Amino acid sequence: MPRRNYELRLLAGPNREGTFPPGLNTNAPATDIRSDESPDCYGLDIGAEGRIKTGTIPTGTARVARTVTLGTADGEAVASVPFLWHYNRLWNITKRTAATASNILKVGAKNYDAKYFQQGPDIAFVEDAQTILALVPFGEDSMAVMKTTGSYMLNNLNDTRGTHLFQRTPLIQELALPALADVAELDGVLYVCNAAGLFSYYQGKTTELTAKVGNGLTNFASVALTANMSSKYIIGTAKFAYDVTTEKLFRWSSTSFRYTTPQWHLPDYAPVAVDALVFDVEHGDTSTGSLTYQVKYDDGPWSDSYTVDLDEEQPGYTTAVTETLEMAQQSRRFQLRLTALSSNKYIKSIRVESSDANFDSYAEQSI
Repeated sequence: MPRRNYELRLLAGPNREGTFPPGLNTNAPATDIRSDESPDCYGLDIGAEGRIKTGTIPTGTARVARTVTLGTADGEAVASVPFLWHYNRLWNITKRTAATASNILKVGAKNYDAKYFQQGPDIAFVEDAQTILALVPFGEDSMAVMKTTGSYMLNNLNDTRGTHLFQRTPLIQELALPALADVAELDGVLYVCNAAGLFSYYQGKTTELTAKVGNGLTNFASVALTANMSSKYIIGTAKFAYDVTTEKLFRWSSTSFRYTTPQWHLPDYAPVAVDALVFDVEHGDTSTGSLTYQVKYDDGPWSDSYTVDLDEEQPGYTTAVTETLEMAQQSRRFQLRLTALSSNKYIKSIRVESSDANFDSYAEQSI
Protein backbone atom coordinates (compact mmCIF):
# COMPACT_ATOMS: atom_id res chain seq x y z
CA MET A 1 0.00 0.00 0.00
CA PRO A 2 1.51 3.40 -0.96
CA ARG A 3 2.79 5.70 1.76
CA ARG A 4 1.44 9.21 1.80
CA ASN A 5 3.79 12.02 0.91
CA TYR A 6 3.88 14.55 3.76
CA GLU A 7 4.98 18.13 3.19
CA LEU A 8 5.05 21.34 5.18
CA ARG A 9 3.56 24.20 3.20
CA LEU A 10 3.08 27.85 4.08
CA LEU A 11 -0.50 28.73 4.95
CA ALA A 12 0.13 32.32 6.03
CA GLY A 13 3.20 34.40 6.71
CA PRO A 14 6.25 35.89 5.03
CA ASN A 15 7.30 35.12 1.47
CA ARG A 16 8.19 37.14 -1.61
CA GLU A 17 4.72 38.70 -1.62
CA GLY A 18 5.11 40.35 1.78
CA THR A 19 5.10 39.75 5.50
CA PHE A 20 2.91 40.09 8.59
CA PRO A 21 0.97 41.86 9.97
CA PRO A 22 -1.69 40.83 7.45
CA GLY A 23 -3.63 43.48 5.57
CA LEU A 24 -7.33 43.20 4.87
CA ASN A 25 -8.49 41.98 1.44
CA THR A 26 -12.18 41.08 1.33
CA ASN A 27 -12.78 41.90 -2.32
CA ALA A 28 -10.68 39.15 -3.94
CA PRO A 29 -11.52 35.45 -3.51
CA ALA A 30 -9.92 34.01 -0.39
CA THR A 31 -8.15 31.47 -2.64
CA ASP A 32 -6.34 34.22 -4.53
CA ILE A 33 -5.13 36.65 -1.90
CA ARG A 34 -1.52 36.89 -0.77
CA SER A 35 -0.14 35.05 2.24
CA ASP A 36 0.20 38.38 4.08
CA GLU A 37 -3.46 39.29 3.51
CA SER A 38 -6.66 38.20 5.22
CA PRO A 39 -10.31 38.01 4.13
CA ASP A 40 -11.48 38.63 7.71
CA CYS A 41 -9.19 40.19 10.28
CA TYR A 42 -9.39 42.76 13.05
CA GLY A 43 -7.81 43.72 16.35
CA LEU A 44 -4.13 43.57 15.35
CA ASP A 45 -1.14 45.49 16.60
CA ILE A 46 -0.06 46.87 13.23
CA GLY A 47 3.25 48.04 14.64
CA ALA A 48 4.30 44.44 15.32
CA GLU A 49 6.37 44.04 12.17
CA GLY A 50 6.61 40.45 10.93
CA ARG A 51 4.06 39.12 13.42
CA ILE A 52 0.42 38.67 14.30
CA LYS A 53 -0.08 40.31 17.69
CA THR A 54 -3.24 41.52 19.37
CA GLY A 55 -3.50 45.26 19.76
CA THR A 56 -5.58 48.41 19.63
CA ILE A 57 -5.85 51.08 16.98
CA PRO A 58 -2.86 53.47 16.98
CA THR A 59 -3.28 57.10 17.89
CA GLY A 60 -3.03 59.97 15.45
CA THR A 61 -2.86 63.75 15.35
CA ALA A 62 -5.55 65.92 13.84
CA ARG A 63 -4.69 68.37 11.10
CA VAL A 64 -3.36 71.70 12.43
CA ALA A 65 -4.57 74.95 10.87
CA ARG A 66 -4.05 78.47 12.13
CA THR A 67 -7.10 80.72 12.17
CA VAL A 68 -7.09 84.53 12.32
CA THR A 69 -10.13 86.57 13.33
CA LEU A 70 -10.33 90.22 12.20
CA GLY A 71 -12.92 92.84 13.08
CA THR A 72 -13.91 96.44 12.48
CA ALA A 73 -10.76 97.74 14.19
CA ASP A 74 -8.77 95.81 11.57
CA GLY A 75 -10.66 97.28 8.62
CA GLU A 76 -13.46 94.72 8.28
CA ALA A 77 -17.06 95.81 7.77
CA VAL A 78 -18.27 93.52 10.57
CA ALA A 79 -16.81 91.95 13.68
CA SER A 80 -15.33 88.45 13.96
CA VAL A 81 -14.53 87.71 10.32
CA PRO A 82 -12.76 84.31 10.13
CA PHE A 83 -9.64 83.84 8.03
CA LEU A 84 -7.24 80.93 7.57
CA TRP A 85 -3.47 81.44 7.41
CA HIS A 86 -1.78 79.27 4.77
CA TYR A 87 1.40 79.96 2.78
CA ASN A 88 1.78 83.26 4.67
CA ARG A 89 -1.50 84.58 3.34
CA LEU A 90 -4.98 85.22 4.71
CA TRP A 91 -7.74 83.17 3.06
CA ASN A 92 -11.46 83.71 3.52
CA ILE A 93 -14.50 81.64 2.40
CA THR A 94 -17.30 83.74 3.98
CA LYS A 95 -17.15 86.79 1.67
CA ARG A 96 -15.70 88.57 4.73
CA THR A 97 -18.90 88.13 6.72
CA ALA A 98 -18.90 86.75 10.25
CA ALA A 99 -19.82 83.13 9.51
CA THR A 100 -21.74 82.27 6.35
CA ALA A 101 -19.72 80.04 4.04
CA SER A 102 -19.75 80.74 0.30
CA ASN A 103 -18.30 79.34 -2.91
CA ILE A 104 -16.05 82.37 -3.35
CA LEU A 105 -12.43 82.29 -2.15
CA LYS A 106 -10.83 85.58 -1.17
CA VAL A 107 -7.02 85.66 -1.04
CA GLY A 108 -4.87 88.16 0.84
CA ALA A 109 -1.43 89.49 0.09
CA LYS A 110 1.72 87.74 1.27
CA ASN A 111 2.97 88.27 4.83
CA TYR A 112 -0.01 90.29 6.15
CA ASP A 113 -1.90 88.67 9.01
CA ALA A 114 -3.15 91.64 11.08
CA LYS A 115 -5.09 93.26 8.24
CA TYR A 116 -6.57 91.91 5.02
CA PHE A 117 -5.18 93.30 1.76
CA GLN A 118 -6.72 91.75 -1.34
CA GLN A 119 -4.19 90.53 -3.92
CA GLY A 120 -5.71 89.62 -7.24
CA PRO A 121 -9.29 88.72 -8.13
CA ASP A 122 -11.51 86.42 -6.09
CA ILE A 123 -11.55 82.78 -7.13
CA ALA A 124 -15.08 81.49 -7.73
CA PHE A 125 -15.95 77.80 -7.40
CA VAL A 126 -19.45 77.95 -8.83
CA GLU A 127 -19.77 74.75 -10.87
CA ASP A 128 -22.43 73.84 -8.32
CA ALA A 129 -24.20 75.67 -5.52
CA GLN A 130 -22.31 73.96 -2.69
CA THR A 131 -20.20 76.19 -0.48
CA ILE A 132 -16.54 75.69 0.37
CA LEU A 133 -16.16 73.40 3.38
CA ALA A 134 -12.38 73.24 3.91
CA LEU A 135 -9.05 74.58 2.70
CA VAL A 136 -6.29 72.02 3.13
CA PRO A 137 -2.68 72.79 2.14
CA PHE A 138 -0.51 69.89 0.98
CA GLY A 139 2.76 69.43 -0.84
CA GLU A 140 5.04 72.42 -1.25
CA ASP A 141 2.66 75.01 -2.68
CA SER A 142 -0.71 73.36 -3.24
CA MET A 143 -4.07 73.52 -1.51
CA ALA A 144 -7.32 71.59 -1.80
CA VAL A 145 -10.49 73.66 -1.92
CA MET A 146 -13.01 71.12 -0.71
CA LYS A 147 -16.79 70.82 -0.93
CA THR A 148 -19.27 68.07 -0.17
CA THR A 149 -19.49 67.46 -3.94
CA GLY A 150 -15.77 67.33 -4.72
CA SER A 151 -12.49 69.20 -4.53
CA TYR A 152 -10.39 71.59 -6.58
CA MET A 153 -6.61 71.84 -6.40
CA LEU A 154 -4.84 75.19 -6.40
CA ASN A 155 -1.12 75.20 -7.22
CA ASN A 156 1.73 77.73 -7.31
CA LEU A 157 0.52 79.35 -4.11
CA ASN A 158 3.94 80.64 -3.10
CA ASP A 159 3.93 83.00 -6.06
CA THR A 160 4.09 86.54 -4.65
CA ARG A 161 2.20 88.06 -7.60
CA GLY A 162 -1.29 87.00 -6.51
CA THR A 163 -4.21 84.86 -7.59
CA HIS A 164 -3.97 85.45 -11.34
CA LEU A 165 -0.79 83.32 -11.29
CA PHE A 166 -2.38 80.43 -9.38
CA GLN A 167 -3.23 77.24 -11.26
CA ARG A 168 -6.54 75.44 -10.73
CA THR A 169 -7.93 72.02 -11.57
CA PRO A 170 -11.54 71.21 -12.48
CA LEU A 171 -13.82 69.72 -9.82
CA ILE A 172 -12.54 66.28 -8.74
CA GLN A 173 -15.75 64.57 -7.68
CA GLU A 174 -14.16 61.45 -6.16
CA LEU A 175 -12.61 63.76 -3.53
CA ALA A 176 -15.94 64.83 -2.09
CA LEU A 177 -15.59 65.80 1.58
CA PRO A 178 -18.54 64.90 3.85
CA ALA A 179 -17.30 66.73 6.94
CA LEU A 180 -14.45 69.01 7.93
CA ALA A 181 -12.67 66.28 9.93
CA ASP A 182 -12.70 63.67 7.14
CA VAL A 183 -9.46 64.83 5.51
CA ALA A 184 -5.77 64.50 6.41
CA GLU A 185 -2.37 65.27 4.90
CA LEU A 186 0.79 63.21 5.25
CA ASP A 187 4.12 63.61 3.43
CA GLY A 188 2.60 65.90 0.85
CA VAL A 189 -0.27 63.53 0.02
CA LEU A 190 -3.93 64.41 0.56
CA TYR A 191 -6.27 61.78 2.08
CA VAL A 192 -10.07 61.99 2.01
CA CYS A 193 -12.62 59.60 3.52
CA ASN A 194 -16.14 59.81 2.11
CA ALA A 195 -19.11 57.57 1.34
CA ALA A 196 -17.10 55.72 -1.32
CA GLY A 197 -14.14 54.92 0.99
CA LEU A 198 -10.64 56.28 1.52
CA PHE A 199 -8.90 58.14 -1.32
CA SER A 200 -5.50 59.74 -1.80
CA TYR A 201 -4.45 62.53 -4.14
CA TYR A 202 -0.86 63.01 -5.26
CA GLN A 203 0.64 64.69 -8.31
CA GLY A 204 -2.65 64.83 -10.17
CA LYS A 205 -3.63 61.22 -9.49
CA THR A 206 -6.52 60.04 -7.32
CA THR A 207 -6.28 56.51 -5.86
CA GLU A 208 -8.92 54.50 -4.00
CA LEU A 209 -7.13 53.00 -0.99
CA THR A 210 -10.08 50.91 0.18
CA ALA A 211 -10.40 49.04 -3.11
CA LYS A 212 -9.45 45.77 -1.41
CA VAL A 213 -12.62 45.83 0.69
CA GLY A 214 -14.86 46.48 -2.33
CA ASN A 215 -18.33 47.52 -1.23
CA GLY A 216 -17.77 46.37 2.35
CA LEU A 217 -17.33 49.94 3.57
CA THR A 218 -19.12 49.71 6.93
CA ASN A 219 -15.93 50.63 8.81
CA PHE A 220 -14.37 52.73 6.06
CA ALA A 221 -16.90 55.32 4.90
CA SER A 222 -17.07 58.99 5.96
CA VAL A 223 -14.80 58.58 9.00
CA ALA A 224 -12.83 61.39 10.65
CA LEU A 225 -9.11 61.13 9.81
CA THR A 226 -5.94 61.72 11.77
CA ALA A 227 -2.33 60.96 10.90
CA ASN A 228 0.48 59.22 12.76
CA MET A 229 3.45 61.06 11.29
CA SER A 230 6.22 58.86 12.71
CA SER A 231 4.69 55.49 11.75
CA LYS A 232 3.13 56.78 8.50
CA TYR A 233 -0.44 55.73 9.27
CA ILE A 234 -3.67 57.38 8.20
CA ILE A 235 -6.18 56.58 10.94
CA GLY A 236 -9.95 56.47 10.61
CA THR A 237 -11.00 57.32 14.15
CA ALA A 238 -11.70 54.15 16.22
CA LYS A 239 -12.35 52.07 13.08
CA PHE A 240 -9.46 51.59 10.65
CA ALA A 241 -5.92 52.48 9.72
CA TYR A 242 -4.05 52.61 6.43
CA ASP A 243 -0.33 51.88 6.54
CA VAL A 244 1.18 54.17 3.91
CA THR A 245 4.50 52.30 3.84
CA THR A 246 3.10 48.80 3.23
CA GLU A 247 -0.13 49.98 1.52
CA LYS A 248 -2.16 47.72 3.82
CA LEU A 249 -5.57 48.32 5.33
CA PHE A 250 -6.51 47.30 8.89
CA ARG A 251 -9.65 47.50 10.98
CA TRP A 252 -10.75 47.19 14.60
CA SER A 253 -13.97 46.06 16.28
CA SER A 254 -13.91 47.30 19.86
CA THR A 255 -11.34 45.12 21.68
CA SER A 256 -12.15 41.96 19.71
CA PHE A 257 -9.56 39.96 17.78
CA ARG A 258 -9.78 37.63 14.80
CA TYR A 259 -7.40 36.57 12.09
CA THR A 260 -8.42 34.43 9.12
CA THR A 261 -5.94 32.91 6.68
CA PRO A 262 -6.33 32.76 2.91
CA GLN A 263 -7.92 29.57 1.59
CA TRP A 264 -4.99 27.26 0.96
CA HIS A 265 -5.01 24.86 -2.02
CA LEU A 266 -2.70 23.02 -4.36
CA PRO A 267 -1.98 24.74 -7.69
CA ASP A 268 -4.37 22.40 -9.52
CA TYR A 269 -6.92 22.28 -6.69
CA ALA A 270 -6.38 18.53 -6.32
CA PRO A 271 -7.72 16.91 -3.12
CA VAL A 272 -5.30 17.08 -0.23
CA ALA A 273 -5.37 16.09 3.42
CA VAL A 274 -4.21 18.61 6.02
CA ASP A 275 -3.19 16.57 9.04
CA ALA A 276 -1.50 19.11 11.31
CA LEU A 277 -0.77 22.77 11.82
CA VAL A 278 2.55 24.31 12.73
CA PHE A 279 2.51 27.70 14.43
CA ASP A 280 5.80 29.60 14.61
CA VAL A 281 5.32 31.42 17.91
CA GLU A 282 7.50 34.20 19.28
CA HIS A 283 7.35 34.69 23.03
CA GLY A 284 6.98 38.20 24.38
CA ASP A 285 7.82 37.28 27.96
CA THR A 286 8.43 34.23 30.14
CA SER A 287 4.73 33.60 30.91
CA THR A 288 2.55 30.91 29.38
CA GLY A 289 -0.23 31.73 26.93
CA SER A 290 -2.59 30.18 24.44
CA LEU A 291 -4.25 30.52 21.06
CA THR A 292 -7.68 29.39 19.92
CA TYR A 293 -8.42 28.36 16.36
CA GLN A 294 -11.06 26.92 14.02
CA VAL A 295 -10.63 25.25 10.63
CA LYS A 296 -12.77 25.06 7.53
CA TYR A 297 -12.80 22.59 4.62
CA ASP A 298 -14.01 23.77 1.21
CA ASP A 299 -17.35 25.58 1.69
CA GLY A 300 -18.24 23.77 4.89
CA PRO A 301 -18.89 25.42 8.26
CA TRP A 302 -16.20 26.46 10.68
CA SER A 303 -15.22 23.69 13.07
CA ASP A 304 -15.51 23.76 16.83
CA SER A 305 -12.92 25.88 18.61
CA TYR A 306 -9.67 24.31 19.77
CA THR A 307 -7.23 25.87 22.23
CA VAL A 308 -3.47 25.32 22.07
CA ASP A 309 -1.45 25.95 25.22
CA LEU A 310 1.77 27.85 24.61
CA ASP A 311 4.56 27.18 27.06
CA GLU A 312 6.78 29.73 28.70
CA GLU A 313 10.04 30.63 26.93
CA GLN A 314 12.63 33.37 26.99
CA PRO A 315 11.48 36.68 25.46
CA GLY A 316 12.27 36.87 21.75
CA TYR A 317 12.64 33.11 21.40
CA THR A 318 10.61 31.42 18.64
CA THR A 319 9.25 27.89 18.83
CA ALA A 320 7.43 25.73 16.29
CA VAL A 321 4.22 24.48 17.92
CA THR A 322 2.63 21.51 16.14
CA GLU A 323 -1.09 20.86 16.49
CA THR A 324 -2.54 17.61 15.10
CA LEU A 325 -6.02 18.07 13.67
CA GLU A 326 -8.62 15.93 15.39
CA MET A 327 -11.06 15.92 12.49
CA ALA A 328 -8.65 15.96 9.53
CA GLN A 329 -10.24 15.28 6.16
CA GLN A 330 -9.63 15.61 2.45
CA SER A 331 -10.54 18.85 0.77
CA ARG A 332 -9.57 21.01 -2.16
CA ARG A 333 -9.47 24.17 -0.04
CA PHE A 334 -8.44 24.60 3.58
CA GLN A 335 -8.69 27.63 5.86
CA LEU A 336 -7.92 28.50 9.47
CA ARG A 337 -8.86 31.37 11.72
CA LEU A 338 -7.56 32.48 15.09
CA THR A 339 -10.26 33.73 17.44
CA ALA A 340 -8.06 34.33 20.49
CA LEU A 341 -4.35 34.92 21.10
CA SER A 342 -2.60 35.79 24.35
CA SER A 343 -1.13 39.28 24.31
CA ASN A 344 2.36 37.93 25.12
CA LYS A 345 2.47 35.46 22.20
CA TYR A 346 3.06 36.48 18.58
CA ILE A 347 2.51 34.40 15.44
CA LYS A 348 5.29 34.72 12.84
CA SER A 349 3.90 32.19 10.34
CA ILE A 350 1.45 29.30 10.05
CA ARG A 351 2.20 26.17 8.05
CA VAL A 352 0.16 23.09 7.20
CA GLU A 353 1.40 19.52 7.23
CA SER A 354 -0.38 17.98 4.28
CA SER A 355 -0.37 14.71 2.40
CA ASP A 356 -1.29 14.04 -1.18
CA ALA A 357 -4.41 12.08 -2.12
CA ASN A 358 -2.60 9.08 -3.61
CA PHE A 359 -4.41 6.59 -1.45
CA ASP A 360 -7.69 4.68 -1.52
CA SER A 361 -9.25 6.01 1.62
CA TYR A 362 -7.91 8.56 4.08
CA ALA A 363 -9.35 6.63 6.99
CA GLU A 364 -7.53 3.43 5.97
CA GLN A 365 -4.08 4.96 5.84
CA SER A 366 -1.61 5.56 8.66
CA ILE A 367 1.99 6.56 8.79
